[in-house]
Amino acid sequence: MRIVKAVFLYEFFRLLKSFRFYFLLFFSLFGSLVGIHMYSRMGSFDGAYVLKNVYFGFPIIIVALSIDVFSFEFESRHAQLIFSKPISRLAFILGKIFALIILFIFNLASSSFLIIFYAYLVVHVSQDLLSLFLSFVDVLWASLIPLSVTMLINAFLLSTLGTFILYLILWYVLGFLSVFIIRPSNPLYYYLPNVSYQQIIWGKNSTTILMPILYLFLTVLLSKYRIKWMDVH
Repeated sequence: MRIVKAVFLYEFFRLLKSFRFYFLLFFSLFGSLVGIHMYSRMGSFDGAYVLKNVYFGFPIIIVALSIDVFSFEFESRHAQLIFSKPISRLAFILGKIFALIILFIFNLASSSFLIIFYAYLVVHVSQDLLSLFLSFVDVLWASLIPLSVTMLINAFLLSTLGTFILYLILWYVLGFLSVFIIRPSNPLYYYLPNVSYQQIIWGKNSTTILMPILYLFLTVLLSKYRIKWMDVH
């Protein structure tokens, strides 16, 4: 756990110092304000519904945070220094995952607090805090799927630009398959990453609730052996 904590702090402060994190934070807050304004203008206001709609495009935020989670170490040649120390590949991967999740929680919590602030102090509408909290958990839980997909792509490509391009292509192809080819009657429909995260957020299928764990487990396992293979070769 000591090594995991060290990697977590290293990755956390690396991303915290980056311009992209603050850009994404601004993007989230701006999106929240727009969503809040639209719903309040329509005469109805539901913080939980606003939060889900604002973060319906959250895979973009996730991929931006995790786009260079592994490639940064190899492109900057830090990997040669890191893996020359007695550090396990599993601790390295878990530390980075925890850092990304904590940063996304902070990003999501900022939008949630903004929604609460606006609801109580501006439009003077009482909010169901339990529903808002459950929506927060839904979005956070579902974020593990695009997070896992991005990390896995980055582990195999070890290229920041390549990860971004392949992620967008993969998400588009899977979206096309799910809409035009694979129907809800097909079990595969609920296992595709771009479909399953929507199912989790909107609660349309309870079988997808375990999908984030499956994606995360496979990512940790495959990334561990991929990085080990890079050491050997």
